[in-house]
Amino acid sequence: FGEIVQGNVATFLESINTADWLTGLIVDGIIGGVGAVLGFVPQIMILFFLIAILEDCGYMARVAFIMDRVFRKFGLSGKSFIPMLMDTGGNAGSQSSTLIIRGLALGEITTHDYLKVMFKELRVGSVVAIVLSVVNFLRIYFIEHVEFMVGITVCASLFFTVILAKVVGSILPIIAKKLKFDPAIMASPLITTIVDAFALIVYFMLARTLLGI
Repeated sequence: FGEIVQGNVATFLESINTADWLTGLIVDGIIGGVGAVLGFVPQIMILFFLIAILEDCGYMARVAFIMDRVFRKFGLSGKSFIPMLMDTGGNAGSQSSTLIIRGLALGEITTHDYLKVMFKELRVGSVVAIVLSVVNFLRIYFIEHVEFMVGITVCASLFFTVILAKVVGSILPIIAKKLKFDPAIMASPLITTIVDAFALIVYFMLARTLLGI
């Protein structure tokens, strides 16, 4: 959509002999800048829609109450854990998608390599998830003296979130390529939104199961 608008406006400005600097300002600066921001709107709407569902179900308030005792030591509320978990998954997914998009662009990866890619990212994600989970558990249990089950819930959520992010971030660009779309559309913003939504679902499901809330 943005390319269509930019192309039509550029053609119109050239037809009326507009100065090059003014054409660049309008097309690349104003329309391009606004279009880049508008590209995030669908992902933001989906994310806030899912968060609204979790709020209405009562999970957000329950988990925030449990985590409140942890984050009060840092002067934060219980909900502060949610962006920390989401950002970890978003970063992991973005790293995977960036590498896969680069591989597809250079011809190092084809759509037939999806099983190999998934298996590799699953192994890498498992190592990263284990290290992050163990380090965080040792910190919050022995240093912060948080309850054992709360620490297990946080670290289990982190573990599954990282693995899920790595797999999703690696497979979506390949799917886009298979469907004849530009794999770049599966870059950081979209991957982060999808992984953020799944991270919340994983977190609340584990909190409900392990903490009985």
